[in-house]
Formats: sequence, structure tokens, C-alpha cells
Amino acid sequence: MLRRILGEIVNDIPDTRLTLSQNLGRFKAWLVASRTDLGLAFMISLLVGAGYWFLASQIPLALIDPNRDAWVWFEADLIRVHPVMLDRYANNYRTNVHPLQAIIMYTPTKALIVAGLSERLAVLGVLSATAGLWSATLFGGFRGLGLPRFDAVVFTALGAVSSAAIFWMPVPEVHAFAGLTVTIALVFGTLMQRGTIPPILQSISSVIAFSMTITNWMAGILTVLACNSYKRAFRILVDGFAIATVIFTLQRIAFPRSDFFIPRLKSEFAYVLHDLAGGPLDKIRAFFAYTIAIPEVPFLDNPVFPEWMRLSVQFSPVQTLAWVGLAGLVLWAIVFITGLARAILTPGPNAPVAQALLLYLLFEGMLHFFYGDETFLYSMSYVPAMFLLAGFSVLGKGRLFFLVSAVIAVPFLAYNNISEFLRVTSDLQAHADALLQAASN
Repeated sequence: MLRRILGEIVNDIPDTRLTLSQNLGRFKAWLVASRTDLGLAFMISLLVGAGYWFLASQIPLALIDPNRDAWVWFEADLIRVHPVMLDRYANNYRTNVHPLQAIIMYTPTKALIVAGLSERLAVLGVLSATAGLWSATLFGGFRGLGLPRFDAVVFTALGAVSSAAIFWMPVPEVHAFAGLTVTIALVFGTLMQRGTIPPILQSISSVIAFSMTITNWMAGILTVLACNSYKRAFRILVDGFAIATVIFTLQRIAFPRSDFFIPRLKSEFAYVLHDLAGGPLDKIRAFFAYTIAIPEVPFLDNPVFPEWMRLSVQFSPVQTLAWVGLAGLVLWAIVFITGLARAILTPGPNAPVAQALLLYLLFEGMLHFFYGDETFLYSMSYVPAMFLLAGFSVLGKGRLFFLVSAVIAVPFLAYNNISEFLRVTSDLQAHADALLQAASN
């Protein structure tokens, strides 16, 4: 079996080279034909990146201080991940579920430090660049589905002001990078369905999906399966796994404290049907609603570090949403449900990628129905599929109505989510200052 698999990989190599050579001219022609879209994507990345630089600068330093932070931010591991971006010898044991986090997060940060930036500015630069690239990639996905440029810009803006992006892109956590990598894989699917992506690039796309979170590999698997025969897809995915293993081996040499990407099942099963996750309604509400519009974030008691608080929206009722957030959420629901229905019933030429998006969202929904204690923590892994599915709403009758709904939703969601983010970070900073003052006295 192994000999046959290796033989198929070797047999693919000449075809891959031939395909790359034949498509070089086509790629150049695509660059010329896509120069307007590429220019728009560049402008989007700059504008969104600048906005997220500001948001990232509002995060209190106490939250990334290992001597002070107590897992305040929605169960995030800021005190573990922040050193990963700065120190090659940081404890990278979580590469057992985030396989390539060390090389992906450390390398660009170190490059900026070598270029002369301070550690603080380097981290801000990487986080804002990740947000900008994510938005530009999302724009490319909408264009890949066939949305007109204006529509693609509007839906990209919806993504950029969602609560998932607002609360996760500015913090040093793997979830921002996971959002970017899974979006890249899904956007590759919009190109794969046209048969224009060589097998080696499809393999790399599956590696990208897999790189930051093991379960996100499903995005790469489903897009490859949707756009290829099963035999060809199997060979592409085997190639991808081989590439990931080689990269991980190099990472293991450069980052000695990296663990192999095999989850510790005992520790992971501790999060299955967790008490803090609540019931089905709590999980569904957090999965579909609070990833788009954040309710008022309560400061809960922190039993581990009583001097701090704990942020969570897992049990927040919908009534705690401000009216602007609720209005934006209703408009989003109209667009999303319509897009979901059209992706199922009338996907048109986008049928392969629609199938992959639907199955991936179903997979993520089932996964986080059973796993995790704070559903919002994982939102960047599945919200890109929600946005791309929402894009189907303007690919049919009633385009103007759904486009106007999306346009109106943008300022409502932006005001709700950004104002709540600034309130939370301001209150956390005031709390950190009070603790510091008490300690000095």
C-alpha cells in the first residue's frame, strides 16, 4: 500500500511540472486581467490593517504579561501564545493541535524585529497584517464566487466588522492566524472548481488549512474532494500531508520545544460536553449569532485568579444585545439564510465549492456542539465559511434587496462590535491600573 502511494506521488511529479510550465503564461495573463481586483485587495488590506493596528494597540499589556494575566479573554491562551511570537525557545507544546504555529507566528514577527521594530510594534504589525490579508483573501473568495466588485467589497466589510474578527484579530492568539489559513483554503476552492489549480498547489492549500489547527484541515480536505475525483483527491491530500510533515520536521529543528501534531486525547476529551459550554441553545446562539454581533460582555468571577475577571458570552441572553447590534444581526440573518438556501438549492457553477462550504460549516457546527467551553473562542475557524455562503444571496433574484441589507448591516455591526471592544479593553486597562496601584501601595 505504501509503495503504491509513493509510486503515485512520484508519477505525479512530471505531470505537475508540465502543468506548471503550461500554466505560466496563463498565470501572467490572469495577473493582467485581475489587476483591478488585485489593486482593490491591496487597498482593502491596507485600510483594514490600519484599523486593526488601532484595535490591537488597545489590548492592555497586562493580558499578555505571564505574571498577571489569568485567562481573561474568552478562555484564550494569550500568555502562552504571545511568547511564541517572540521566542524561538518558547513552550510550543500546543503544536500537537496547532501544528505549524511556531514557524508561522514567530518568523514574520522576528523579521520585523530584525528590521528595527520593538517587540511590541512587531507584534502589532503582524496582527494588523494578518487582519489585512484575511480581508483581502475574503474579497478574493467573493470574486471567485462571481460577485461583482462592489458586492464583494460590501461583504468583505461585513466580515471585517463582525464580532469574531473584531475580538480575535487584534489579540496574539492562534485563532487570528487560523482564520486566515482556513480562508485561504476555502478561497482556493473557488479556483479549484474551474480546474485551473495544479495538483501541487492544491496540496499546499490543504497544508495551509491544516497548519494552524488540525480540525481546520477539513476545509482543505473538502475543497480538494469537491473539485477532484476521489483517487486524485487522495493523492493530492497524501502529498499535502507529506509536505506538512517535512515542514514540521524543519520546525522541530528550529523550535526545539515543539510537539508532534498528535493531540493528547485525554486532555482534549476534557473539553467534550464541558459544563461551562451550557446547553444546545447556548452553543447554537454563540455559534451563529455572537460571531456576528457581540452582546454586552459580562465580567464574570475568575475562580482561579480572584483578583481578575473572566470574559464570556456563552450564557449571555440575546436581550443584552444593543439595538444597533440586534438590527445588524437581523439584517445579517436575512442575507445569510438566503445565501445558505441558494447554496443548497441553486448553487449554479459554484456547486463544488458550495458543497465544500456547506459540509465544512456542518462539520464545525457538530464539532463545537460537543467540544469546547467557549464557542466564541473558535469562531474564526468557521466564520469565513458563513461569509462566503452569505455571498450566494446576491447571486440570483433580488440581488439589490440583499445587497442593500448587507450595506445597512455594516455600520450597525461596526458600531456595536467596536464600541463593545473599546468598552471591554478600557475597563480591563482600568482594572490592571488599579491592581498595579494597589501593589505599589
